[in-house]
Amino acid sequence: MHSPPFCPRPSCRYHWRANLRPGWYKSAGWYETRAFGTVDRFQCTRCGKYFSTQTFSIDYYSKRTVSYSRLLKHLITTSNIRDMARDFSVSVDVVLNKLERLSRNCIAVLQELQRQLRLDENLAADGFESFTVSQFFPCHINLLAGDESQLLYWFDYVTLRRKGRMTDEQKQRRAQLEKRFKADPKGVEKSFLKLYRMLSHLICDGKRLKVRLTTDEHPAYRRAASAHLPLRVLKEQGRCEQVAVSSKRPRTPFNPLFAVNYLDRQFRKDLSEHVRETVCFGKNVSRALDRMVVYVTYHNLKKPFREVKGDFRTHAEVAGLEKAQVNSLLYGLYSRRAFYSKVKPEGRYRKMWLRAYQTPLKEEAELLPLHAAAA
Repeated sequence: MHSPPFCPRPSCRYHWRANLRPGWYKSAGWYETRAFGTVDRFQCTRCGKYFSTQTFSIDYYSKRTVSYSRLLKHLITTSNIRDMARDFSVSVDVVLNKLERLSRNCIAVLQELQRQLRLDENLAADGFESFTVSQFFPCHINLLAGDESQLLYWFDYVTLRRKGRMTDEQKQRRAQLEKRFKADPKGVEKSFLKLYRMLSHLICDGKRLKVRLTTDEHPAYRRAASAHLPLRVLKEQGRCEQVAVSSKRPRTPFNPLFAVNYLDRQFRKDLSEHVRETVCFGKNVSRALDRMVVYVTYHNLKKPFREVKGDFRTHAEVAGLEKAQVNSLLYGLYSRRAFYSKVKPEGRYRKMWLRAYQTPLKEEAELLPLHAAAA
């Protein structure tokens, strides 16, 4: 980087590119680092803020470097965190830190993807079931996917109360754990209210006059649909049709829920923490969402649509984006630092960025690096 792109202080006029003028910064020397070599320093002529080329790097305030492209390849091939740490010859904490940094860049990419896409296909929605911390704390990762493209338009995380057959000892253990953490009994319904809100925006801003949403027969989905006024209005106007099918139908390409079933399969085979009967389960909700955000970015913007059939378009291209738009979204993914003030994450992306999802049994708040929220 020969010159800084903007002042990193959000309150400064020169934080915004439209206000930049020649001479807005001046050189302030350089310093040597073991990890990055010589680093140039600058000073903003308006606010006096000192910064360097590293301020705009994904590895800002970092002492170790790893290849983020290799890190992504490990993640999508069921490598667990310790596998990654051994391969890079670093500690587990370094790998977690790098995934957290990459996830913030991925949030910026996914939010921009959401702004650029114009819906032109029918949709399917369902919950992918897994668990974090313990099998006493199962979760729903609720998904909204395109029927034709299998692009994941939206997802959210909800902790559930353990259900199903249990021994007396397991019931006692659940009662003890619920004294410390109790899942919201209406969590799935509240999450689907958010999903329907996103669906309404996609329909109103999209290209299709009528969109069909397919779900299974979960009662919480119906209750949320009845409670969401904009969705009811869209249905009355004939712009949205909601169809419920049995979740017991064979999971073939002819199943109306194929898009979310396909994503379910991809998560199970590619992410080590979601493999059936795995010992590599997630220990922290925020960390699990870091990995999920990175994986969703790979799925939407990098993974070939149908490699076996020779269709190497990405899922985003099948959904309507041009190849140039996809390349533009991915530019700097492994190198540039995403600034909170520039990205302005919304909804569940804001919760993920600020690490606001609660981990069961964890009493203290999640650690959020100052540089992640300050700019």
